[in-house]
Order: sequence, then structure tokens, then C-alpha cells
Amino acid sequence: MTFLTSTEGNGGILPTEYSALITKPLAEQALAFQPSLSTVMSGAPGAHEIILPSIESDVDAAWVAEGEEITPDDPDMGETKLTFAKVAGLTIVSREMANDSSPQAQEIVGNSITRSIIKQINRAFLGNLEAPAPKGLASVAAINQVNGNGASIVNLDSFAHAVSLAATSGHALTGWALNPTDAATIATLKDSSESNRRLVESVTTLEGLPVFLNPNVPLGTAWGLDGTSIYTGLREDVELAVSDQAFFTSDRVAIRATARIGFAFPDASAITNVKLYTEE
Repeated sequence: MTFLTSTEGNGGILPTEYSALITKPLAEQALAFQPSLSTVMSGAPGAHEIILPSIESDVDAAWVAEGEEITPDDPDMGETKLTFAKVAGLTIVSREMANDSSPQAQEIVGNSITRSIIKQINRAFLGNLEAPAPKGLASVAAINQVNGNGASIVNLDSFAHAVSLAATSGHALTGWALNPTDAATIATLKDSSESNRRLVESVTTLEGLPVFLNPNVPLGTAWGLDGTSIYTGLREDVELAVSDQAFFTSDRVAIRATARIGFAFPDASAITNVKLYTEE
């Protein structure tokens, strides 16, 4: 593939310029990169995976009398592999747009690729997609489960139960992922059947924790996460490539973005799945 970084007059599309247009929104908008939902790690250049050590059981401590020997013990160690998978976006623009160095032209192309990549990262992080996508929250077994009551959302009790259940498992929840339709339902709940006053002022926070909305969260479900025990790996910055080879006869330019990303869930109890209501 021929890169056009040195083509005269083609100052509008350069990897150094578009990296910032894509990488920055990626970190700001993709759920897996939110500190409240995940801890982001950088992989070494060329590395295929990150090995995360974990403690399966702690060192045994005991009360001892003054002067008595303390019995030594070792923790049981384990490891979780965070394997990188490639997500890529491709857009085709005219030569005229490629040669337009205005910020507006750059933003149009950058936003197009960014939206595509962010959408795929969110789908993977929340779901259980087939390979080559990395496995996400829906693939993790033995997570905490809170079941709602009734056939619709009538109160916020499930969120309080989720916080309590996570604490029982040794985790402090740091954020929620919620479907926008369910968020709208919660936002319009009234504090009584005879009142028009809303139960909550907004759904930007629930139980004091930030809420992130995404349509890939199944309806009637919320994820409560301890972001300190969930990991997102980015092997390197987003890679940008520009070429006109495949579209030579139509005088168009292809702009490709690729990123290597993976997820790891060493402790399933850091994930709480909240069923907001029971299906009829």
C-alpha cells in the first residue's frame, strides 16, 4: 500500500493530524475507556497480550500470643490474559476533500471513522461477540445477579441491592451502564401515584455513581461495575493509513484506522448484572 503523506498539496489528511481526531474521542466516548467502568492499560509495542497477575486466595492471618511464632503462609496466585484484537474502520473520500486542509474537512472524515470504531468497541465490551472480536461483559460467568420485581421499572431498589451485593463480594461499584430507553423510564418515574414530581432529578447518577448510556445494553438490564477490577488494553495508539491505490481510476482516497484492543475480567464478582424487571 502506498501512503500519501508526502504528496504535494495533500496537507488535509495526514496520520499525525488524524490520530488526534480519532484517539481523543475514542478515549472520551468508548465505554471501555471510562475510568468508572474499566482500568485502561497500555500494551508494549508488538505485544499480543498482557498478563494480569491475580490473587486467588489471600495469605492466612491469625491471632498470636506475645512472643509466639507466626505461621507463614503464601497467597495462591493466578493470572488472566488480556489478548488484543483488531478493530478497523475505513472511509473513502474524494481527492478534493483529501486536498482540502480546512479543519472542517478533517473533522468530517475523522468523525466518520471514529464513530465506526467506537460503536464496535462498545458492542464488544458490553456483549459476547464471536471471534475475532474480544469477549465482553456478557461472556463472563459467575457474576453477581440482582433480579427486579414486577413487569416494569417501578422504583430504584435494584440499584441499591446491586451496590450491597457488590460490597458483600468485596467490591465497591464505580459506575453503571444502562440502555437509553430504560434511562428515560427511570427519568419519568414519579415519587407517588398521585404526584407529577419525578423520583430522580436526572439519571446521570444512580446511587451516587455515574451512569453511561448505550443501546447495546439489553432492555431491562443494567451493568454495575467495579472499574478498578475490569481492564481494557490498548496495544498502541490508533494507526492511520492513507492510500489511493484501490481507487486510482475514480480519483478517490481511502483512509483506514486500526486499533488493537482487548478486555480482561480477572474477578467476576466485580460485575453485577441488574435485571430491572422480570419478563412476563
